[in-house]
Amino acid sequence: MTQREFLKSRSLTIKSSNDVTSPLIAKLKNLRNKLRKKWLKSKDAFDWVKFVRASRNLRKEAKKLKRKIITTKMGRSSKDFWREINKLQGKGLKGVGKIELDGKPVEDEREVAERFIEFFTEKIENLTPYYIPSTPVILKERVEVRCFNQEEIRKALKRLSSKKSAGMDNLSGFFVKTMAETITPYLTHLFNLVIKTCNIPETWKLAKISPIHKKGDVSQIGNYRPVSCLPTIAKVFELCLLQRIEHLEMDDLVSTSQHGFRKSHGTTTAVCEVISQVSELRDNKNIVGIYSADLTAAFDLLQKEKLVEIMLKKGISSACVA
Repeated sequence: MTQREFLKSRSLTIKSSNDVTSPLIAKLKNLRNKLRKKWLKSKDAFDWVKFVRASRNLRKEAKKLKRKIITTKMGRSSKDFWREINKLQGKGLKGVGKIELDGKPVEDEREVAERFIEFFTEKIENLTPYYIPSTPVILKERVEVRCFNQEEIRKALKRLSSKKSAGMDNLSGFFVKTMAETITPYLTHLFNLVIKTCNIPETWKLAKISPIHKKGDVSQIGNYRPVSCLPTIAKVFELCLLQRIEHLEMDDLVSTSQHGFRKSHGTTTAVCEVISQVSELRDNKNIVGIYSADLTAAFDLLQKEKLVEIMLKKGISSACVA
């Protein structure tokens, strides 16, 4: 059984986009409209044939242009691919408009923001009773943490995205990367101070929360999920820690079946593995059942103490546990 039999085909409907226009498209569209008006006025068969041919040429050129957009703009990464797909479909281009509460519209921006804060906060509070906190990790011995050097900071700055919005520090990724050589010594001193004191600055924990529409009616708060934008300096510090974690033997820390948050892994490798396993089972005449689950607020209820305990047992403390 081929992989194509397991993949559901999807079509892209472009609602509105300035990208799907060109001088040629505009010229063909004007010609088609003129021929249509001429045929409606004359009702002549030859005018009808000319109108049909113009319509076909317009569709043909529009299809070529759409294919060119997909091949040129969507080959960089999966995130860029879906960003362009949503852009072509007219999704995610506008902010939150008016919302409805108890059937009544709410349009005031401040009130809308307060309602989102209440909803996202209550969502976590309602799930808290089902959360089983783990026992805090108590270190029996002092953990020696190696300080950062300037080369590590430079590598982290290169990995920082220039397209991300600025956090509460109002420093964009583009600005920080541009000033990399100047600020590297200062960031090195700052990050090492954080490691030595084992104290993360409170300002690094403040984030801009943006509600992102996920599904359904845009006027319903329940159809949004929060996305946080942390300060840029905090992102650089996290990238420094990530670089050290990536150098460890990750096979002992996570399962080989995990595809998220692993280098060279993602949704594509996960789908390929599922298709491979299902194909093998079907070839052996076995009945296959797939169960999928979506955990609400999984990261908000993550047992961080348990993760630290596992990493300490695997020797990650020798690299950095700040």
